[in-house]
Amino acid sequence: MLGSFGKGTWRAASHTPERIPRPCNGPSTHRDGGIELFRYVMALLVIGIHVLPPVAVNSAQPLGLPDWAVAMDVLCRCAVPFFFIASGYYFKPERGVVANLKRAIARIAPIYGAWYCLYLAVAAALPEKLPSHWRILAFLDGGPAFHLWFLPALLMGLIILTISLAAGGKVLAILVAMVLAAAGPALADYHVLIGMETYPAHLNDFKRQLGAPAFVVIGYLLKGSKVQRPSFAFALCGLSLVAMFAERYSVTLVLGNRDVGNAESLLAVFPFGASVFNLARSLNGDGPLDRLSRLGRISLAVYLIHPLFIWMIRTHFDAGFGYYLYIAGIVAAGSTAAAFVVVQVSWLRRLVT
Repeated sequence: MLGSFGKGTWRAASHTPERIPRPCNGPSTHRDGGIELFRYVMALLVIGIHVLPPVAVNSAQPLGLPDWAVAMDVLCRCAVPFFFIASGYYFKPERGVVANLKRAIARIAPIYGAWYCLYLAVAAALPEKLPSHWRILAFLDGGPAFHLWFLPALLMGLIILTISLAAGGKVLAILVAMVLAAAGPALADYHVLIGMETYPAHLNDFKRQLGAPAFVVIGYLLKGSKVQRPSFAFALCGLSLVAMFAERYSVTLVLGNRDVGNAESLLAVFPFGASVFNLARSLNGDGPLDRLSRLGRISLAVYLIHPLFIWMIRTHFDAGFGYYLYIAGIVAAGSTAAAFVVVQVSWLRRLVT
């Protein structure tokens, strides 16, 4: 499976050839049941983000969403960082620079190209789904498919990690990731602190991609760290989640940056994503989780497919919490069922695992 979504451990012992940049066994010799199960859970959390009501900042909701939606939005923001971190965690520099670059490009580019074309074809029948104007970035940011931005961003993160590690080791990799994150996610939210009236519009479109290398580097650094007890890992998740809420409120209400609209680029999302991945890692080797870990294999398929179900239902979801759970459940069930089907089709498996 794609490095950030699954290890291809559909069975306890797999004899299928390794795919790019799909990890083999990771740092441990046993199947990482916790990480595998969390991959599927994270795919469901992405659905939770995408069926939220549309952002609308006004006097009644200064954070752009109803209170319950703000809570769900922040809670679900660990999902995509988790996938980036997993890719860094399973990254193997010993393969060599050229080999790692070839693996990343050969694995990710076909998936992105195929699904981009599919969503473009579907959007052609739904004109409201097409971009209002085409820019070069639209071809690297998913175009009509708002979720496909993750794949080019992952490729960028893996390329930067590969080159920076080869050129200067961990220190350079960390510095490069920090500079990019500062220019993107950090500056986007905190530009008012350095006297910038507005954050550049074109850079704002690319801020998520600029944050991706930092998550990938975090995963790479976690690979050699000590595995913590689940109770302690869970406590770290709680603290980082509190930090997410605190920063969300401070950026919008204290700094007055009403353009944020969501929590995807806050600084606290870095420790939040890392702590959730750390919790998943602490659960590796747990018997019940190992039995559920095969769900990790369909996580990429769920991620790729779910907007099709959203498009089939309706465009906006602006009702209450109960309706939100209802819609999220339908999309999750439909995407999961479809994912189980497509991973069984040999000629499609290459594009969803």
